[in-house]
Amino acid sequence: MEKFNFEEWRRLAEENPAAFEEKRKKVIEDFISSFPPEKQKRLWEMQLLIDAERQMSKTPLEACQRIMDILTESAYKKGGLLDMSRYLTELELRLRMANNYLQVLKKEGG
Repeated sequence: MEKFNFEEWRRLAEENPAAFEEKRKKVIEDFISSFPPEKQKRLWEMQLLIDAERQMSKTPLEACQRIMDILTESAYKKGGLLDMSRYLTELELRLRMANNYLQVLKKEGG
């Protein structure tokens, strides 16, 4: 994936909105397609929601705020990114503790 160049994208949006939209869709499609098939459905659903918010918004800033609200809600809801992060952190701690216990048992010969 090429490095994001804000100035290039801004210029394209101003000078050729149709080309901007085509390029935006292509980058999104390539990005989502890079994930395993079982993850792509959820990503396409999220993208559909983002696109709908962009269309309903009166300004780019309003779209950005609405999309940020959606992403924040997704991260903080039950089973969201924050819950998953906490779960993985706790799992890692338990695995380390189990590994330490096994190392002690090995040293004791048992």
